[in-house]
Amino acid sequence: MNTETPELRYTPLPETIPFDSPFSLDKSPVLRGYKFNEVSDALFTSGIQYCEAELYHLLEPFKSGDRNDHTLLFRPEASYGEMFWLWKSLAYAVMTAGEKDGVSWKIRRFGRTPIISRMFLEKGLKKYLLSSGNLTKGSQTDKKIETLMNICDRGIEEFYWPISKKKEEYIFNEDMVFYLAASNFLINHDYTADIASLKKEGLLNKNKFSHYGPFYSFLAELIFDYADAKKFQEFILGLSDVFGGDLGLAIAVCEIKSLRIREDRKEIKIPQDEGKKILLDNVEAILQENYLYQKYIERPVIINENTIKEIQVADAADLSNFWQEIFEKEGVKEAMKDLFGENIDLRPVYETALSERKVIPASLMMIAEALGLDREEAQILAALSQFSWGMIVSYDNVVDGHKFRKGKATQVANDGVPIALDITMLSLAGILKRTLHNSELVENFLEMLNFSCKGDLISRRLDWDDSTDLYEESMAGLTKAFSWFPQYIGNRVGLVEAGQNFAAFLADLHSLGQLNNDIEDIDPPPMKHEEGNDVGKRITLFWKILMDLPNSQVLEHEEQLIRRVFAYKNGSEEAAKEDIAKVLAIGKRCKAEVLARMEQIVQWVYKEAGRHLELAFDSLPVMDQRNQTYKNIFANTLEIVRRNFLS
Repeated sequence: MNTETPELRYTPLPETIPFDSPFSLDKSPVLRGYKFNEVSDALFTSGIQYCEAELYHLLEPFKSGDRNDHTLLFRPEASYGEMFWLWKSLAYAVMTAGEKDGVSWKIRRFGRTPIISRMFLEKGLKKYLLSSGNLTKGSQTDKKIETLMNICDRGIEEFYWPISKKKEEYIFNEDMVFYLAASNFLINHDYTADIASLKKEGLLNKNKFSHYGPFYSFLAELIFDYADAKKFQEFILGLSDVFGGDLGLAIAVCEIKSLRIREDRKEIKIPQDEGKKILLDNVEAILQENYLYQKYIERPVIINENTIKEIQVADAADLSNFWQEIFEKEGVKEAMKDLFGENIDLRPVYETALSERKVIPASLMMIAEALGLDREEAQILAALSQFSWGMIVSYDNVVDGHKFRKGKATQVANDGVPIALDITMLSLAGILKRTLHNSELVENFLEMLNFSCKGDLISRRLDWDDSTDLYEESMAGLTKAFSWFPQYIGNRVGLVEAGQNFAAFLADLHSLGQLNNDIEDIDPPPMKHEEGNDVGKRITLFWKILMDLPNSQVLEHEEQLIRRVFAYKNGSEEAAKEDIAKVLAIGKRCKAEVLARMEQIVQWVYKEAGRHLELAFDSLPVMDQRNQTYKNIFANTLEIVRRNFLS
């Protein structure tokens, strides 16, 4: 199989992804477990509003003249702001230092607190004074530093610094060290938290995430408040990428959620706040897109690759065995047995379902995999679909009085109409019991029953004078009955457009199948049912077109015979067998001409099916090898149905 990483081609709107979708960022186990709480704790800060207020409180004595440390440390005309520049320089030095440099970290509930040695503080002070031009190198430099350190100690001991002292250890105030370090980095990098620069300075390390967590949070908040939207987006997405996987996703989402909470709690709103909320929404949408891509390419395998290869090699031209093999080998048969096989009352319908072609459940399994559904859920849905088909067939046997189907006696023949009808209704109840936990599923099954029964009712009321358009409309209603499954799955996972297109494709495919069924009554394939079994039951499109042929092809007395036989369709009497045989002979004789007139309809449905198939796969996030395989299978199926019809 091709292992090349495909590109994301399509992203659904975040609001269309349900909470319980496997693609939902909110549902992600990464964001809902204790690991996420650990990430959240590691990123926790009191926020820049608190730090700015604390910084204002610390600087106020220097500004008012109550303290003159800045004039003693730097120069007589120095501004009180020099204290801020010194503190942030020291804080950044703490962030980039190691234990051998004289910095250790005390673990606390939320993050860590740096413990710094006097030696480190002296070096930091010296470095800042030299770089700012407030000190020159010379023989007296170290002596001057010692004197200046005494000034610093007095300020620290009197609580005018964001540093406290305990014995011989200096402790940076919680949060302030990260806030000052983040401010220093951004001021020196034009308020751009460039990922490459952070890496270069050793500030991006997966193994030290909890060490730097608050630093990242302050970077995010400062950029969010003071830089442009693009820089914020680049920083959040860059963090997510560099840490990667679950951790990267959790970090990015934590930052978004934290800022969103902060914005929501603002008592005074300004016009710019709306733009800030939109920015958070946009970045979160990108995270959702990235998450969707990752989860989609990792979606569950529902049909084993070897199963597909084995069946395709066995018989590429006949797909009957293909559907059956998927049904049996990929767990659908077992799921249907678990759901319905042990119930004696439902056994006849269960057996009927097993004897029918498996195109519906097998198609559903492929579509479910393309849409990213869980394997077990797909198996249950496929099993429900096949059993439902068995129920509809059983119902059809009752209302049409079928005694034989596919070479076997029906339950109508064995037990009579009353018992057959009772068991059909019990089967319906059995389906509803299995779906009551899901209101949308129940609604769809009831809609399926509505389409089936109403479509059957309309088709029985059609008359010779009705237009072919009405016949086609009636047929389309019937084909919708089993085409809703993909749309349900699409809604379920949030790939709504793809689900709708898959449903439309299946409806088109079923329409071709229905047209084919009408013809097969004249010339049925092996193990279908006896020829002429449905003649006289209802007026199909085949017979409608046949009756519209010129009198040179269908004589007047033949038309009268056909009308007479079909007149019994809703009555209590049955047409004579010899009359049915004569009508069947007329159908066989005119089959080629009828097919020629139906070709335009078939070609149009075929074209629509192909269009919906393209749209369905184009609406998926990724076109990988699995999807390409299923697309080819569906296209091949479509071509076989068309070719069989027109041959």
